[in-house]
Amino acid sequence: MMATEALHYSSDPAKQLTHVFRLARRHYPDAAQMAAMSSYYDQQLHRYQSDPRAAEQLVHVGVEPVDAGVSVVKMAALTNVASVIMNAPDSYFVQ
Repeated sequence: MMATEALHYSSDPAKQLTHVFRLARRHYPDAAQMAAMSSYYDQQLHRYQSDPRAAEQLVHVGVEPVDAGVSVVKMAALTNVASVIMNAPDSYFVQ
């Protein structure tokens, strides 16, 4: 869902990545974080452009229906970026 929301938020990949980061971390990414996310997103985008079937399989995991208005390839790539962000140790804190 985070990836779908980001795809609707903007058509600019940098803004999409920033949006996903902000949803997960509640602040803007710094230059190093943005560079790392951009690099990983580009890798994932290339991966799923080369294997659209894998993208289809990834986005059909779960109970939410896939939004027909977004690119499945981009959604899969952003889903993986969101997963990395959400699983980073500093994405969680105990208050």
